[in-house]
Amino acid sequence: MAGRGGVTFLRTYRSTRKLGPLLYFDGMSAALTSSGTLDTQSLLIDGFVDKNDRSFFNDYTRAKRLCTEVAPRIGVEGFVRMNAGFELIWCDWTTGIELVLNNNVTHFALLFNATEFGGLPAPPDSPERGPDDRGPRRLHELLPRASASHDILSAREGPQTHLTSNSSRQLVPPMLDEPLPPPPGAPPGPGHPRRPPPYGGHPGWRRIPFYEYTSWEWLRSATAVYAGSGEVRIRLFPSTFVSAYGRAGLDLSSPDPITHRLVNTTLAPATAKAILDDVAQAVADFRDTSKPSSDVDWRSVTDQIVNQYGRRLPELHALLRNGTTEAIQQAQFSLASMLVHFYVPSLSLSENRAVCANTFLYGVDASTLPQRERATLRAIHLVQAEICDSLLKLRDGLLPSDGKSPVSSDLPSETVVRAADQLLQLMARLRWDMWVQCDEHCSYAQVRL
Repeated sequence: MAGRGGVTFLRTYRSTRKLGPLLYFDGMSAALTSSGTLDTQSLLIDGFVDKNDRSFFNDYTRAKRLCTEVAPRIGVEGFVRMNAGFELIWCDWTTGIELVLNNNVTHFALLFNATEFGGLPAPPDSPERGPDDRGPRRLHELLPRASASHDILSAREGPQTHLTSNSSRQLVPPMLDEPLPPPPGAPPGPGHPRRPPPYGGHPGWRRIPFYEYTSWEWLRSATAVYAGSGEVRIRLFPSTFVSAYGRAGLDLSSPDPITHRLVNTTLAPATAKAILDDVAQAVADFRDTSKPSSDVDWRSVTDQIVNQYGRRLPELHALLRNGTTEAIQQAQFSLASMLVHFYVPSLSLSENRAVCANTFLYGVDASTLPQRERATLRAIHLVQAEICDSLLKLRDGLLPSDGKSPVSSDLPSETVVRAADQLLQLMARLRWDMWVQCDEHCSYAQVRL
């Protein structure tokens, strides 16, 4: 989008070649928060993370520094981040990217009775603006001068609506140089205009029915790739994964990963440097086609594990919480179905756990893998082993331990409650994203706002 508030353009680009390599920041790394979402970016830019840094809104400066300082140092063409949806930070707009459409999307706001609420600025191609407004200009020149904050959101190079062909002049949008707003609650100061109203410059717009509806469409668009095959516009190379976990010199004592930070109070300088060196080496290894890399599709392996247990574990927990004899019997059936693939009655608990942990990893020899892929293998193996351990312990509580006695669904309530708690603790440690989705989906022609 270019110029939120007033006349607004929606820009569509296409790639003219394979882009990359790109550096992917994992997690909600495009979320502008002080909770750690920007830690890896700050680490690559400055070599450390200041826990008290309050410049998280300064995203254009952050992007500019990533492109001018980090990208040439490690050898990438851009960066990929996620927030509600996909984001590409592309560093050189003279190559690889072509503008396809620059469309004035305020047409439909006007069409849906926007004039009843004060109207919108006349579009740039409106006759009353005259011919001088039809050439490439900065969009903020076409917007009402309501406040300096308008400039911050609309300062883009703004040619009018048109289609381009392969022979069209390449358009190069400039980076923003304007100062960004202070954190919420901070008083406006020099170079810090007041923050604009959310999503537009006119509070009355929120009364326009179509304007309210577009929030739903934004949510639908942003979440379109959450299920199924996921994000397919980029290809990940697991042999280049770099993680801060499993390193000496990093204090991650909290069991809750949400609190894990790479700040200078928990990350030793030598460890920070090692992470930076690993990132640079990973990109160099990717570029060096002679470097070994396995053909294991690690994403498919992890998807198989999630598909195998993602719906079964909550179902089992719900049956145990139900607690009736019929529900407990169904829970026993469900548990047996999950164990039947690998459980060998003659083996001990530890032996069965070892067999189960390799369910999705048979034939993968760690000694033949590059070092970074060994870390991926260990992580997958540990997750699968913990699932197996929990299921096998549930078996000892819910099914006859000797393997010979008849199965009874008349179990002591404390046994059932303990089993449900154990299962809930497992799910809390796994924290799979499919468990935070809505079970009930809107039907056709049903929209909840």
